[in-house]
Amino acid sequence: RARAVRCMALYASADAGTAETHWHFFVSVLNRYGPLVQDHEGSPSSDSVQTIVESCTCFLNDSLMMHRAVASTERVAQFFDVLAPMLVPPGGTTLPATLRRKLASCLLTSFLHGGGWAGATAGDDDGGAEEEPQEDLAVPGVLGALAVPAPGARWCLAWLLLEAFFQPPPAVCFSAAAVDAAFRTHAANEAAHRGRLLCFFNCLAKASQAHASLLAAGAEVLLSTDLWKLGIRTSLGAGRRWQDVQLGRV
Repeated sequence: RARAVRCMALYASADAGTAETHWHFFVSVLNRYGPLVQDHEGSPSSDSVQTIVESCTCFLNDSLMMHRAVASTERVAQFFDVLAPMLVPPGGTTLPATLRRKLASCLLTSFLHGGGWAGATAGDDDGGAEEEPQEDLAVPGVLGALAVPAPGARWCLAWLLLEAFFQPPPAVCFSAAAVDAAFRTHAANEAAHRGRLLCFFNCLAKASQAHASLLAAGAEVLLSTDLWKLGIRTSLGAGRRWQDVQLGRV
């Protein structure tokens, strides 16, 4: 089943007409299998479920990026809305590490290169809002005011911020970790993942006013909800204290 979904995604994303026809199918499949990722983690069907979720996400993202006919405001908002429930903040049932990094990669592409902008609006002095051409939204000064991402996109941005800055207390002491090859591999992959995210946010801050507003939208969600409490120092015992998110760095 997972191979069939992947083959369909590759075929359907080839041209705009086929992508538009298959859009609702892949949205429904992602809605069906997204909640099952955590339930099947560690089971024999875990890899299959992850592959289906990854294939559907890549199809939706690629369709928005490659085909203007598909990238309507409604579909962009739908893309982020269907992903948002899977992006659980730290402390909940998180996604498997490999899938989490792949979903983050799709979101980076969408936000940085324009897919996330088809759902943005720009207000004028009269309070009106008009949709701008997607390729122009990355140009500085075109919007004339800060863009307002869709609610699902705002949550995705906040989740990416947590991916970049959240670091849980070490589960093992340094001496034990030093001899655990699996731990070292996981730590290296996570460090590279955070490095890409930091580069991404650095680009958002410098690319244009429109891109910088995305960074502001993600920070607003992080600081206006209970997620800011992740920045409170907690005691680990033996006089040690830990801060999961260093808000000063954010």
